[in-house]
Amino acid sequence: MIPRRALIFCFRCLCCAAVAAYGQSPQTIFLPPVNLAATETAQIEITSSAAAYVGQALLTTCDAALTFYGAGGSVIGTPAHFTIADTRQIFSVELPYASAGAGGLSTAISARIALTITPFTGSVLAPPMPPCALAYSLRTFDSATAVTHAFVTSWAAQGTTLGAGAAIPAFAQLPRNIVLPPVGLAATETAEVNLVNVAAASSAGIAASCQGSVSFYDAGGSPIGASAAFTVGTGQIYSAKLPYASMGAAGPSTVVRAEIAPSLAPSTEWFVAAQTPPCELVFALETYDSATGITHALVSGSTAQGSTLGVLRNGRWR
Repeated sequence: MIPRRALIFCFRCLCCAAVAAYGQSPQTIFLPPVNLAATETAQIEITSSAAAYVGQALLTTCDAALTFYGAGGSVIGTPAHFTIADTRQIFSVELPYASAGAGGLSTAISARIALTITPFTGSVLAPPMPPCALAYSLRTFDSATAVTHAFVTSWAAQGTTLGAGAAIPAFAQLPRNIVLPPVGLAATETAEVNLVNVAAASSAGIAASCQGSVSFYDAGGSPIGASAAFTVGTGQIYSAKLPYASMGAAGPSTVVRAEIAPSLAPSTEWFVAAQTPPCELVFALETYDSATGITHALVSGSTAQGSTLGVLRNGRWR
């Protein structure tokens, strides 16, 4: 349990300039092995999740080097390098079966993402986000139709240990956006974000309510259409769909990503307070066959905000 005095001290530091120092700190993400059939292609997609850190500043970028490995542990091809910064761009690397150098009906492959932070020391008025925060996915798909067969995804962040006064306590932050990992979308598929509010009314009898919006972005980081606003009470489900035809893309497939931006409902208190309606979202992003509705890829998670916070009055928590 963090002492209340420490919380108040951290809050006061929000108005001060925070100094953070980052050195050369490599980190490697090991993706699980997948089986690649002779008719398939493997693809890794990476995007920055900097948009998740609302109100925080990006101090430095990092380099991401992506490498495929064969079943024997040897490197396949040349590592691909990306710069992860404050952008919604999606970086993709494909490995067709023919490039894996294997024979037979299938082979096992693996991949690694090596992150290296650019050295930087700076002073900022806004608190810093992790210097290398990203969302990524690994999928295998049919080389002819681009329909997904296997899908693995996760999030990663590096350099989250900062100096005193550099971090904001969770209750003082604006609601964080949920940056979902990129997914491949075939011409015969639809992408859909589903979310449900599983929070119950507060002990004070305030009904649960989640508000926010869902946005889709293309591979270049540009928004696709307008954001869709939602308000969901306890047990209510909201869905936002993106058919391939709405993408305006050419070819058998493209890459998309989605973002959920929660927003706190109006409160009668100056601070995030007990008047805030409870909100606990369970969400999922899936792709499915537009004709049959059969799911091809799925990623899910949950988040909560505004349900157990006190009120700051006259320098004391009540």
